[in-house]
Amino acid sequence: MFFFLVGFGLMVQAGVMAILYLNVMPQPFNLMTYVSFITKQTSCQLFVVGVCFVFIGIKRLEHYFID
Repeated sequence: MFFFLVGFGLMVQAGVMAILYLNVMPQPFNLMTYVSFITKQTSCQLFVVGVCFVFIGIKRLEHYFID
């Protein structure tokens, strides 16, 4: 349960930061510039770590729900 909750928290934090960075970017930039900017930000790289933690948490909790 710990890995699941920590992973979910990291994913939420990274998603909020991605939306905030989208609002900060000036208008003439295109999608590729935004994506390259996001991939360089540490706070948004935590999204991948959060997804891994959620998968680990689901795998560890899976044996409680199998009959």
